[in-house]
Amino acid sequence: MVLSKENPLSKKEKVELKDLLDYPFYTYQKNMTLYSTIKDLFISQHLPFKPTNYFDDENSMIGLVNANLAVSIMEDNDTLLSYQNIIKKEISLPYKEREIYIVYDPLNISKLSLDIIQEMLNFKILI
Repeated sequence: MVLSKENPLSKKEKVELKDLLDYPFYTYQKNMTLYSTIKDLFISQHLPFKPTNYFDDENSMIGLVNANLAVSIMEDNDTLLSYQNIIKKEISLPYKEREIYIVYDPLNISKLSLDIIQEMLNFKILI
């Protein structure tokens, strides 16, 4: 999750999903995959999912979170690095595993592609 350094949750060592219910919550548009993933997180914890607003991208959400107007759960990317008033917090949730398949022709693949595949195999996202 991301929040402003001014948000009281920033002082908590452990943040739970239910803690977000006390704040305006911004998320992705309903037609986006990440919207469904985040919604499923709330449902899996038997919590209401009532976003305050919906956005197409992280840039729009993060600017408002940076101004301490909301909290959000979003994809971790380089956009977050440009905001000085933002902190990232891990949310305590049960681990949910997702399988991703990679299909390629081993006789017709570049070294760079193999390196990227190896990186993907080592990459883990904890939700």
